[in-house]
Amino acid sequence: PQDPAGCTQFFKRVVERSNGALVFAGVLPLTGIVTCSSSSASFDFSGDPNFQSLLDEPRTVVEANPAAPLSGQAVIVVAVPFHGDDGTLAGVVSVSLAQSLLQPAAPVGADPPAYFTVNENGDVLTSTAEIRASIDDLPVRQMLQDVRTNQHGAVLDAFPVYQ
Repeated sequence: PQDPAGCTQFFKRVVERSNGALVFAGVLPLTGIVTCSSSSASFDFSGDPNFQSLLDEPRTVVEANPAAPLSGQAVIVVAVPFHGDDGTLAGVVSVSLAQSLLQPAAPVGADPPAYFTVNENGDVLTSTAEIRASIDDLPVRQMLQDVRTNQHGAVLDAFPVYQ
């Protein structure tokens, strides 16, 4: 960005005005070196395989990160590619929501169901259980075929799982 300090202030205000919903907001340029974000620190994502995958195949991504480097906590990351005036990929806008804010309420009862929120790849984003494994290990695998995808390709849905 032409004005890194102004850009940082902008994204800090975005996070502040989210009333605690967002813990990070920023721009990841094609270099992968973040200098325009709600964090005062810069960070180098250039070697991150997830970032490289997003550049190779631009798409909206919703995923869990149990230890996000810039916010320092478990988050749900939403990353959306953006393009310059000439139509070429310019970078990725990313926001992070505190995973604890999206955690489903713990079910009660003698044999309560476990609830999982998954993305379109079947990755567990949140759960009421301690299971952080692949959705392949859960009995809801076939139910993923019924998950609805929005126009941007991002998916969020929840299913009750009786153990």
